[in-house]
Amino acid sequence: MKKLIRFLPHFLAVLFFGAILAFFLSWPSNRVVAQWHQPDTIQYNSFDPYTLSVIEGSRKLNTLGWPRRHYIFIGRNDDAPSYGYYHDYSFHAGYEDVDDYIAKANVD
Repeated sequence: MKKLIRFLPHFLAVLFFGAILAFFLSWPSNRVVAQWHQPDTIQYNSFDPYTLSVIEGSRKLNTLGWPRRHYIFIGRNDDAPSYGYYHDYSFHAGYEDVDDYIAKANVD
């Protein structure tokens, strides 16, 4: 019992720092990976122009290698999107870098 009591502070410290590490590793980067703007030839007669963006989100801590999540965002800003709609999306790039894979995409 005495050994268990001596071990308890070390265990709690490892647990505490592990939780802090997991928190910061899962923090979303919100980096715009790719962005496509609405062409001038298309008008929806609303709050045009719209922009479709692929945004890098948080890390998947339950997956080997801890890859980042991505989501597709449709909004009205040209910079980092702040108002609009988003949808989680998994890009299966195979062995290619995900950013390079997304950069090759076309939007029609």
